[in-house]
Amino acid sequence: MAKPAAKPSSPNPKELQEEALRCFGKRLQQERERQGLSMRQLALDTRVSTAVLEALEKGWLQRLPEAAFLGTILHKLAERLSLPGAEIDQEIKAALPPLYKSNKQASDRITGFTLGSIELFSTWQGTIAYGAMVLVLIYGLNLQQRQLASANGISIAPISPNPTLKKQETPTKQLLKLYPELRPLP
Repeated sequence: MAKPAAKPSSPNPKELQEEALRCFGKRLQQERERQGLSMRQLALDTRVSTAVLEALEKGWLQRLPEAAFLGTILHKLAERLSLPGAEIDQEIKAALPPLYKSNKQASDRITGFTLGSIELFSTWQGTIAYGAMVLVLIYGLNLQQRQLASANGISIAPISPNPTLKKQETPTKQLLKLYPELRPLP
């Protein structure tokens, strides 16, 4: 009994994008080497870190920035290496996921904006949430201190020095009492 032929599975769009990005990285590496540029020199010329360049050229996709930044980086690199514009635009579109979804796709999703989706320090929403949290905490601390002050739980007046403590003699006076033959310096 013969086994049925397995259907070739078509790669998913994410795999296609990853492969296109790897091919684009190899192309950038070949062009950079053809022009005799070091990775460091290309990084200085384009203001793209060498870590991102290395990740792009070696296909380390997990080390690359997100798509919005990566698109700009790829355009900068292609421009610096004088690669043909229209052809490069097609390759970049194939390599990157779409940045904006259609309105129909966006309306299908109910979740939208949640507090869990905020990256606290890297987005403007996170900055606003962090600032609001700090202001609320400062207000709460101020409110607590006011309540303690009104209930005489704390004293607002500064602590006065205790006059009953005997003022200690300076070390010079103590030394002169022990050794009366010494004379103090002028």
